[in-house]
Amino acid sequence: MQLLVQFFNQVHAASTVVHLFAFASSIQIISTYTTIPSTGLSVPLLIILLAELLDTYIVFVGVFGYAGKVYLTSETVLEELKRRGKGMKAKKIPKMLRSLPTLKIGFGTGNFIDQTTPLVFLSANNARIVDLLLLKK
Repeated sequence: MQLLVQFFNQVHAASTVVHLFAFASSIQIISTYTTIPSTGLSVPLLIILLAELLDTYIVFVGVFGYAGKVYLTSETVLEELKRRGKGMKAKKIPKMLRSLPTLKIGFGTGNFIDQTTPLVFLSANNARIVDLLLLKK
């Protein structure tokens, strides 16, 4: 698992995850901004915009939420292994456990996804939507 996360971070995290955050955020902002104040939208366009809203919500909460659970779960497992490893007579196992880092799915430079990352992005998107709606009025 650790090798898989390291491979993902080396190949994709610098650009792909950041672009996915930006793309999902922009789609959510645009579709919400066009859906809320408009009363004369056709039904197919309204269905498409609502489907985009649902899709971006699923991406933020589902995909990035599970990516945040990787960090939390690895932290919990390492703590449990370290607690159990203290009583072991072999000295190599506690030394090996000290050298294991927690798994972090990174994005950008130095940042990683934890459990609150989707909520931070959804909150920022909602703030942008409110700003745009207030500017329109």
